[in-house]
Amino acid sequence: MTDSQKPDAPRRRGRRSSQDISGREALIHAAIRAFAQRGYEGASLRMIAREAEVDVALCARLFGNKEQLWQAVIDHLAENFESHYAQRLAELETLSEHSARQAIEGFIRLYADICMATPAFTAFLLQESNAHSERLEIIVEKLTRPLLLPAHRIVRKAQAAGVVAAREPELFVRMLTSALALPMTTPTLLPAHTRSASNLEQRIVDEALSIFLLPESGNPPA
Repeated sequence: MTDSQKPDAPRRRGRRSSQDISGREALIHAAIRAFAQRGYEGASLRMIAREAEVDVALCARLFGNKEQLWQAVIDHLAENFESHYAQRLAELETLSEHSARQAIEGFIRLYADICMATPAFTAFLLQESNAHSERLEIIVEKLTRPLLLPAHRIVRKAQAAGVVAAREPELFVRMLTSALALPMTTPTLLPAHTRSASNLEQRIVDEALSIFLLPESGNPPA
């Protein structure tokens, strides 16, 4: 039986309590998970509505169709980045002018925070990166460029200061973010004693610092 053939789960009747998130928020969060797990083509409005515990009619009323819901997800993620991380990133870029090591360390911690707070974010990007569609262009413009361009500048400062041995800052940033994102978003791939640790994020950050940054006395390769 396909998702579209499955009967909808029972919906809660009456108004949501003041402690419940709104139907719109529930749909946005459910859509992020669905698109991350199944991709755009594999996710359906009915599936997303069921996950959000709302009637599919509400989804249609609020967003119209799947494409518009997908766009709303992108806008939500972009707004979340702007609200919670853009200022921190700007401060790190300023810091890199006089303390390149602190700045690149701060970027590693910031990106780890993003991965931990929104684990579906990376999976969402990976799903779309294989599509080579207009959706990917939207993601690059609204989600990845605001993060990566400042990161490139921070890495160039770290490179010049002998903090990292990067030869290609843009490639370095992508390898660094991938190395952080994979264990953060798929902890089942980690050794059991590591993934069960209460300080998992800090352990991943510490390992990334030891791998990607040169020792304090280190010099860039000739």
